[in-house]
Amino acid sequence: HGTRGDALCFVGPESDLSKGKSFTCPRCKARVKDLPQACHVCGLSLVSSAHLARSYHHLFPVPLFLEVGPVKQEQGAANVPKDCSACGKPLESLTLQCPECKELYCITCDVFIHEQLHNCPGCG
Repeated sequence: HGTRGDALCFVGPESDLSKGKSFTCPRCKARVKDLPQACHVCGLSLVSSAHLARSYHHLFPVPLFLEVGPVKQEQGAANVPKDCSACGKPLESLTLQCPECKELYCITCDVFIHEQLHNCPGCG
């Protein structure tokens, strides 16, 4: 009776694992049939790059943007609204600012960034 690391798995000639339809754990080199799952030998979470790419924005979400008052830029004697960093339209009402790069966005672009793009354009 060994420990978990001493376990062996027999792969017969009719098994999908013996036909190359498997994945190898990068830590312990054990073979598993499907992803995502934990390695049955060392317990490492195994996922495909496609799974990771689809879930990246859930693991590292864009921080919520901060509401700032109407932002004006000096242009001669008149104050005119600054432009949205994403769409280029003047920021006339609700203005939001990325807490990391300090870029300013309109509410429409804020919604698009957080719900569709999952990446702040200013942070690059």
